[in-house]
Amino acid sequence: MLQRIQKRLKRASKRTQARYITAFHWNLNVYNANTQHPVNQNPKTQHTALCNIAQNYTQNVTPTVNVAGFTEVLVANNATPANVKKCLNEIGDGLNIPKVGGNRYTAVIRCGRSALNESSETVAILLDGNATNIQYNLDSFEIQGNQPSKWMNTPINCVGYDTMFVTSEYPSFWQADYRFPVSVSFTLNGQQYNIGFVHNRRPGEVHTGVLMDNLRKYMEGKTNIKAPPNLLGGDFNITPACNQANKCIYPPNGHHKFAYYSSGANTTPAHNYDYFISKEANAINQPIVTVTQTAPLANGGPNHITGSDHRGVGISF
Repeated sequence: MLQRIQKRLKRASKRTQARYITAFHWNLNVYNANTQHPVNQNPKTQHTALCNIAQNYTQNVTPTVNVAGFTEVLVANNATPANVKKCLNEIGDGLNIPKVGGNRYTAVIRCGRSALNESSETVAILLDGNATNIQYNLDSFEIQGNQPSKWMNTPINCVGYDTMFVTSEYPSFWQADYRFPVSVSFTLNGQQYNIGFVHNRRPGEVHTGVLMDNLRKYMEGKTNIKAPPNLLGGDFNITPACNQANKCIYPPNGHHKFAYYSSGANTTPAHNYDYFISKEANAINQPIVTVTQTAPLANGGPNHITGSDHRGVGISF
């Protein structure tokens, strides 16, 4: 399969004189990046299993990932940055995310607060070390009448190769157990990209139809966020409006059309909650290579060796 994808990349690159990139999202399911492989200690079994799955993905499915977003990554306010960087970049090594001078860009950005305690859930982003013009953004909202309103953009400057935005300070309107999208804009191989990641959920409810509708409005530019991501990957906790790899448009004949890029069941064997979406006007047009996912999980549930009931999903375009 890897050889077939590489041949398609080579043929398409000759036709378009452009290079492909692969974006990747993986919900790691309450993964504590501070404790999974601390400096000068042995790795936890969960961490080793995740690294092995990542390596299997680039050895057998897609050779290189350029930008990866990880959700349900827990990083407490007092976490040791060196531990966090080490853990995430070992998974990044498995995904073969390019380095320059031994470095790739690592960002850990708080995306919400827990109702159970004040530990930080973050979106962690690993980015190709060849990227330039990097800007991270956290877009959060206030809840009024059970609906998101008053979106607020928090730009987060790229600080060298390592950007940590994990803080006990957060806007007073953040309600517990909501999660907000985090995006990164960058230039790579002469092309500009703006790619976001989200763990779409609301307290006490798994099927987040209300938030999903507002995420679409957000990506259409119908909120006060001036530069929303063109492509959004994540664990949406709701099945896609249409389920087909390599782009399907929904609604096909209506207004406010969106493109969905799905790899099929990937959240336990029976559910498909992990995928990418884009506004139809920003949809990735042909030639698109493929939408892929990591190897099947050991037992298909949250208690197996990786600790996650999600498969990672990549999109090459």
